[in-house]
Amino acid sequence: MKKNLFILFSTGVLVASSSVTMPQISYANTGSDISISESTTDNVGTETIVFEDGSELVIESSDLIVKTTHFSDGEELVVSTLNKDTNIITEEHADGTVNEVNLEDVVKEIDEAYTVVEDKASIQSYGTLIDSKYSEAWNMFGNLYSLQETTYGTSYEIQFGTGTAIATIASVATGFFTGGISAILIALGTSITGASIDTAINGEVRVRDRKTTLSVTSMGQLGLQEERGTRDTEVVDIENGGTTFENPTNYGSDRSNDELLDIGIYNVYLDREVD
Repeated sequence: MKKNLFILFSTGVLVASSSVTMPQISYANTGSDISISESTTDNVGTETIVFEDGSELVIESSDLIVKTTHFSDGEELVVSTLNKDTNIITEEHADGTVNEVNLEDVVKEIDEAYTVVEDKASIQSYGTLIDSKYSEAWNMFGNLYSLQETTYGTSYEIQFGTGTAIATIASVATGFFTGGISAILIALGTSITGASIDTAINGEVRVRDRKTTLSVTSMGQLGLQEERGTRDTEVVDIENGGTTFENPTNYGSDRSNDELLDIGIYNVYLDREVD
């Protein structure tokens, strides 16, 4: 039976304390809204991904292994285990067949990580001046600067041939890429027959981090510095062309310009009073 890779939902069941978020992500090439639950824990976490036909992947991840079990009607189809020490993936099929896949055969590093500082032409050491304010309370001016950087993580080429178990792809995706299996499979586009993909996958994957450093100065002194940004996964479809950015996650400060300036000016005021 063939099924499209439309993930209905994914839930995280945690062994230790954790945080769970459920962002709505729209994938342009499917036109579908997909609800994905991200789970984090110190050592061990379990994620369940349910397909539209009711079959599911259960992914258990730790520091040493990623184990993915593919269920259909409550029965195991494939159990795929990635050993991060040996880089060997072991597939155990319901009919007793056992296959081993070397990680180096399906994932290749093709480019090292690097950072682009987008405001490097600015003459200001803290970036571009974006706002200013006079504080009547402290009788001081403050300036707010923004410095933007984009960091691209190590770039990997992934190649999974027709017939590769979906559980194996899930183990690799969970073990090595932000955004996991959904970022790879849906962005590259494929479908499943039974427990395996029926079209080859060939793409490039890397993590992108767009960070903004916000700095407040007053009287020539730094009063506050905070960061905010967005991390996502860049997926390039080598076979069909096109690039998508999957699983965006925001982090850092959410203060307004006014709040940043008020705090920064006050910090400088306190520091000068102490001196």
